Amino acid sequence: MSASPSLGADAEQRDAERRRRALQSFMTPPQLEGVELEKSTVADHARAIIEHLTSGTPTSIELQRCAALLAEATSALAVEPVQPRRYFEPAPTDTSEPGRSTFALYSPTVGQLNPIAAPMVMSIEPREIDGITRDVVVGNVTMGRAYEGPPGHVHGGFIAALFDEVLGFAQTFGAVPGMTGRLTIRYRTPTPLGRPLQLVGWVTDVSGRKTDTHATLHTVDADGRPARLCAEADGLFIAMDEAAMAQLAKSRNSTS
Repeated sequence: MSASPSLGADAEQRDAERRRRALQSFMTPPQLEGVELEKSTVADHARAIIEHLTSGTPTSIELQRCAALLAEATSALAVEPVQPRRYFEPAPTDTSEPGRSTFALYSPTVGQLNPIAAPMVMSIEPREIDGITRDVVVGNVTMGRAYEGPPGHVHGGFIAALFDEVLGFAQTFGAVPGMTGRLTIRYRTPTPLGRPLQLVGWVTDVSGRKTDTHATLHTVDADGRPARLCAEADGLFIAMDEAAMAQLAKSRNSTS
């Protein structure tokens, strides 16, 4: 006897909720503590240094003093032996729970511990898309002078990176998550620096190993609502088997 439609729908709903919880856990790291909290403080200072270097006009004396201080800080971080950071497991000095991915902490777009990340803050929210309320991935970010392309506006390459991250998280809702196969960006209007921006991404279709996704990038008004459309993106993701992903992890760890 085949399962009733309601039972099948219930199973799909449970599976969708499981994927939602897993994605939420993956892209929003736990409360930082111990070494990770200290790393985040260092990363924040490094971001501030990058912003000042790319937006200000310090004097030669100020730059010489800064260079000396940074040389001292670099020496402090480069002590031997260097303990390679793991991708799927915490480093031995980490105090957080074992077995979690460290990707969201060190991502170049969302990583709190990566000073080249703005960073973008991720969440999952219900939104109405084409008349249907569904879970979407939302990224909120403000880009500083370090990301400047056209005068006063964000470099298109960084916009592409933000889209790739948001869609990479969103494609998890497609049940066959994989890696980016194609990313198409349509730049509608210049994206301003120093203003809150919001990216929203969702799945549009799943076919075999392929997951199609779409995302938008808007400025945000004073009430926190999307205002001007700056860009749109379509992403195609191709599922990878576990063996291939395991090989990538093995290669990465052997070269760390």
